[in-house]
Amino acid sequence: MSRQRRRRRRNLSEEEDYISRLPDSIIIDEILSRLPSTKEAVKTGVLSTKWKHLWTSNPNLKFSQFDIRDDQGYASFVNKTLILHSSNKVRKFFLRCYHDIFDEAWLCFAIRHGVEDLNLDLFNRTTTFFPYDEDCIRYQIPQDLYAHSSIIKLRTKFCDYAPKAEVSWTSLKVLNIREAALTEDVLQRILAGTPLLEYLELYECWGTNSIQVSSTSALKELVIREWLDPRWLPAGDIDVNTLEISIPSVKSLELSGAWQTKCLLLDASSLVEAHLTEFSEFNLVIEEGDIQEYASMVNEMLRRVTFVHELSVGPMFLRALSCLKEALTPPGWSLEHCKSLNLSMGYFKRNLLAISIFLNSASTNLEELSISLNGYDKYGFDGGNLIKEEDCWSSLEHLQFMKLKVISIWLGSFDPRNDSYDYLLGFGQFMLQKATVLEKMIIISPKSCPTARKLLTALRRCSPKAEIIFDD
Repeated sequence: MSRQRRRRRRNLSEEEDYISRLPDSIIIDEILSRLPSTKEAVKTGVLSTKWKHLWTSNPNLKFSQFDIRDDQGYASFVNKTLILHSSNKVRKFFLRCYHDIFDEAWLCFAIRHGVEDLNLDLFNRTTTFFPYDEDCIRYQIPQDLYAHSSIIKLRTKFCDYAPKAEVSWTSLKVLNIREAALTEDVLQRILAGTPLLEYLELYECWGTNSIQVSSTSALKELVIREWLDPRWLPAGDIDVNTLEISIPSVKSLELSGAWQTKCLLLDASSLVEAHLTEFSEFNLVIEEGDIQEYASMVNEMLRRVTFVHELSVGPMFLRALSCLKEALTPPGWSLEHCKSLNLSMGYFKRNLLAISIFLNSASTNLEELSISLNGYDKYGFDGGNLIKEEDCWSSLEHLQFMKLKVISIWLGSFDPRNDSYDYLLGFGQFMLQKATVLEKMIIISPKSCPTARKLLTALRRCSPKAEIIFDD
């Protein structure tokens, strides 16, 4: 054997000895538990003799069908892994597979081993447009899981909830429910049985017209994305349901996605953050009467979030606000506590009225202002109260932004053909003259805009610290 080969073998032996000397707890908790899948953890058995069976003690089990394409191979791998698993505890159990190969025995294994973080991601082989379609399969959560008090995080997809007794998730802090039917009774049972719940996310769910959170609830953050209605039709020839929300204890609220219902915010008196982004299906706002009804809903919702410190508003809300018949008069609400304001829109010129309303309402304590232009402005209604640019800024001449330090403008798809430089220049000029302590105006663009750069850098600034930064 050559000297070089002997040296290589000796180095490998020394490396293996070093790996073997690591404590089992370090190998399991700091290495195996952090790997992206159980399949990868099993592979580590070739690294060292000591490691050969250590993966069986890994408390984090992650099975994704994307790792093993063959159905039979996936099921066989999960079964063998659970048989060989030697730890008394399962911290994390991530399962992602098709409904027709899912075995409830796998979930029962996790429950018996005191799982704390459960992710049950089941999906259909056939593509369905909506999760409530008749050919869409959804798994019924077993009754044993409702009594599993040690669970801390739970995420499910295409799983329905129907507890027959009280829910006992006394340790649960994070709950994420996707594509599920939820009746009001079921939702109340869940909320009543989760005294420590802090984060609740409902994505593409349906079934109830009311979400009521107790004023004594520990829930701090509520996210609702794309609330659905099986009665919804693209033709828009039905009476649209309304989801009523009462969340007196919640600090952060996000309403986003393409909803198939309207929304009425009843009580949100503790909100600190509100993110009201893409909101409603276009068919809800086709006719003039629908537009005004939707615009009134938006205005009423904004009345309920006047105490927030951080507010994000999406294109649908801005366009609707501009269409409100009373939009040319003061809106009747103020954002005097708002420190961070994010407005997302298609173009400047069609949202000047809404921009002026928000700037007028939030000027007192505003510290950060963000404007995002996405170039998409087709929201089912083309009318609205359009005002001239000079009238917009002159109506705000009395304002002073005494605390505004950072302005960000994202030119996602800025197109001078649809939104001339005059609007961008007019906004920049107004803000630079009114923000007396401004430190940064950041222009973010995916493509170079030499004309915008030239025009904006030439503007006069009332703050001696104001710096215009281009990120393109």
